[in-house]
Amino acid sequence: GTERVRRIAEWLGLRPLGWIFSYPGDKQDRFAEDGLPLWSQEVVDGARLQIERMKTVDQVEGRPFVSLAMDSSSGSTEAFQLSDVSVQMVAEE
Repeated sequence: GTERVRRIAEWLGLRPLGWIFSYPGDKQDRFAEDGLPLWSQEVVDGARLQIERMKTVDQVEGRPFVSLAMDSSSGSTEAFQLSDVSVQMVAEE
């Protein structure tokens, strides 16, 4: 899980700055109305991971956080940064 990744990164002298998830690229219904492969569940998951990071380090260092969405059939990857408001909404739920 997440803790194992954190330990490996620390051992290598690295710090995680985000997460990556894949989606099946052959399903057009996977995309939101705006054509982006990011749905509400990925926003919530990314925000939870960012909140966890902000608790582990501090709020300033934990703020830079990226979500990568990868098409599993082509390998095409898009990067997203969640808004402060979305992270705050998840933190308050």
